[in-house]
Amino acid sequence: IFLVHRQTGQAVVVAKWPAVEFRQPDSFDPGRHFQRRVAATASGDAPTCGDRVEVEYEGNWFTGTLQSVEGDVANVKCDVDPPGVVTVAPLTSVRPVRKRKEDKVGQTRRRARSVG
Repeated sequence: IFLVHRQTGQAVVVAKWPAVEFRQPDSFDPGRHFQRRVAATASGDAPTCGDRVEVEYEGNWFTGTLQSVEGDVANVKCDVDPPGVVTVAPLTSVRPVRKRKEDKVGQTRRRARSVG
């Protein structure tokens, strides 16, 4: 890296240019990329509009309702989102809601009451 004097045009070296190693990017494997979507479609588990789904957003899974699908992009209204907010994610990051196991025969888990 050089610093150049404005009036005289003389330069001084203040640092070495950083060395950068470039690695070859991994090749694209379309079979691996589309495997999850093909598996879901083949098993009949592909979600459709109005279905309850889970969507992965920033490494976390959120439950919501599938609003629409445009190509390979899903629009999901998550339960935790405020009104008017829709989570947009690749369709590969959307899965049907996993069913809860019943704690006792005929009874499902109870939630705590809200206070306030």
